[in-house]
Amino acid sequence: MIRNASILVLFFLLGCGTSKKNTQLQLLPDWVQKKPVSESYYIGIGSALKNGSADDYQGQAKKNALADLSSEITVTIASRSVLHQFESLLGYSEEFMATTKTESNENLEGYELMQTFENETHFYIWYRLSKAGFRQIKEQRKQASVTKGVDFYDKAQTARSNNQYYEAIVNYIKGLEAIKPYFSESLEINYQEKNIFLGNELFTGLLSVVGDIKIVPNKTEIAVKNGAPITAQELGFRCLNGKNQPLSGIPVVFSLQQRPLPNNTAESNPEGAMSYSLHQVSSLKETEFFVATVDLVNKASQITPDPVFRKMLRKIDPPKGQIALRIFNPSFFVITNEKNLDKNLEPKIMDAKLKNMLAQQGFPVVLKMELADYRLELQANTSELKKEGRIHYAGLQGEVKVFNAQEQLVFIKSFENIRGTQLGYPEAGLDAYQNLSDYLSKNLTPKLKELVQ
Repeated sequence: MIRNASILVLFFLLGCGTSKKNTQLQLLPDWVQKKPVSESYYIGIGSALKNGSADDYQGQAKKNALADLSSEITVTIASRSVLHQFESLLGYSEEFMATTKTESNENLEGYELMQTFENETHFYIWYRLSKAGFRQIKEQRKQASVTKGVDFYDKAQTARSNNQYYEAIVNYIKGLEAIKPYFSESLEINYQEKNIFLGNELFTGLLSVVGDIKIVPNKTEIAVKNGAPITAQELGFRCLNGKNQPLSGIPVVFSLQQRPLPNNTAESNPEGAMSYSLHQVSSLKETEFFVATVDLVNKASQITPDPVFRKMLRKIDPPKGQIALRIFNPSFFVITNEKNLDKNLEPKIMDAKLKNMLAQQGFPVVLKMELADYRLELQANTSELKKEGRIHYAGLQGEVKVFNAQEQLVFIKSFENIRGTQLGYPEAGLDAYQNLSDYLSKNLTPKLKELVQ
């Protein structure tokens, strides 16, 4: 009996819960429980949890209702729309559509507030938009946008025919901005007694004018020493169109093997020329490429405020020209004054070792001082240090100096207490010279690279 009573209580409680839930549903208006359907209107129903101020949750409900209303407005992508060009050439039409859809939601107008409802927990709102009214407003807006787009297209075509290519690029972009909400449509118009698809013409015109730009180097190859400058006259380019006519006002950015350079932007002058000077070439490579690239990336924010079109400009492969820099290291002339226990060392040890060390690091060694870019001088002498049993110790001291072709001292390195051990002092001195070779290999050649690179 107790068990049966428990079951009856449980059914009673469940019945009360179900009854309460049904009662709550019955309290909601029909348009909340089931979204209305209309052949004449787009319908949007939105709701929001009543958190925060009334302005907050009512504003959120309105936003949700308009998004719901907008979702009923289907967008069909026409086969001759510019979105197909976006997909095939730039590969991000879906992203563009999402952005355009968001902007369209923000620009909805002509919708009517039908009803609102609220209970203890939620706020509900119902909007509707006349389909006929929406089509009329859309058509009016589209015609205004097309008129602007045609105007910019006309300006772009005129600018291109006058070799004002940068101005043409700007106007093609402005034309695309004007018709952006209608990129899914073909936008077929009559232009100069010919039918054209406006979006496609603006987009292909942009790609065409960019593709017609050529950056031609004055020299395709320059031989240069590491550490030496390259003048603007040598690092010169010309900006031309497909007919080899000069283009002025084209922005370019200079780079060296993808590395940034200071003050590396320029514009082509009326003769189409632009140039750059390198204060010093510094490279471990035998060949580097100095590149001039049409600067659409840095100019994108100036051309358009729209992030979608800025991204589009960054995706377009810009024209570029390059100069191969064949880099070789400067040459050295070597002089050594080597002594062992105050006596001239013959044959010299360090003379041959220094020349071999330089050659291994890619520095040519010449036999005449007047042919060298640098002169390396070494002075060294050994002295007796001590004797322990049969073992004799000798110490070596001296310095290395490097002079440039103008006889300016550009490097000095002193060394002392380079030790050697052997069964006699002269032999210990020779051993110290061998150790000096190892010391200079570790401490001198990196400094020489820094000096000339």
